[in-house]
Amino acid sequence: EKKIKKAIKFFKSAISNYNSKNDSLAIVDLEQAIEVDVRFIEAYLLLANIYYDNRKFEKEIDAYKKVITINPDYSSKTYYLLAMALLSSGKYEEAKTNFKKFISYGNISDDVRKNIKAQIARCDFGTNGLKNPVPFNPVSLGENINSELDEYWPTLTADEMTLVFTREIP
Repeated sequence: EKKIKKAIKFFKSAISNYNSKNDSLAIVDLEQAIEVDVRFIEAYLLLANIYYDNRKFEKEIDAYKKVITINPDYSSKTYYLLAMALLSSGKYEEAKTNFKKFISYGNISDDVRKNIKAQIARCDFGTNGLKNPVPFNPVSLGENINSELDEYWPTLTADEMTLVFTREIP
């Protein structure tokens, strides 16, 4: 019982740090909570969420897999979240397996079922693309467009001489 209280203390501190946008301290707190109680599912779930926010999909995947190892039936949503992380990492077959596992729990709306079918189609498309690569020779446009920030919606002007895009600046 003393161990559980200590783990919960670390977890509450992690939530406070996470809500204050201090992810690095939240991660430290969660790792300490898990060190005290290796079966602390909620700590792994928050850890996965933080890794998702920071686009560290491999670590997110590991956290969700820990949850499933501890309790495969904790929540069907874990399979969906794991599948999305796997899809983002290009692990299409494994993502598809987890989408199907999520659906197997039933009790999902038609909209969610439609979304899952679309995600499975993305998995199939990715798998097919890896099996049947096409020649592609990308050329860097230099540091003016290839920054570490999110850049999207590229559009050429009518004369095709200028590329216009959006960059998300923190």
